[in-house]
Amino acid sequence: MFDGRPAYWFGAMPDQTIVYADDGTLQDGYPAELNLRTAAAWAALPGDLAKIEEVIEPDQWTVGDLRDQLPMSSIRGRMASRSTFRRLADK
Repeated sequence: MFDGRPAYWFGAMPDQTIVYADDGTLQDGYPAELNLRTAAAWAALPGDLAKIEEVIEPDQWTVGDLRDQLPMSSIRGRMASRSTFRRLADK
């Protein structure tokens, strides 16, 4: 499964290809909306709790070779902690 659809993965990263099993189309790129849905699904939270920000300067998360790939996008917001969200929701 990829983005809620049945999919096949061919090859190895970074040259991996994703083909959707339901209609044979290729996954082409990773637009912002897809990244938000993926992060929300991973955190088991609604996607509207996050936003995408451009990272221009190195921070604590851009270590090693990642610094050479700036600028990049970062998904940030209240999605960081499922347990914190659930505690707040219970109040």
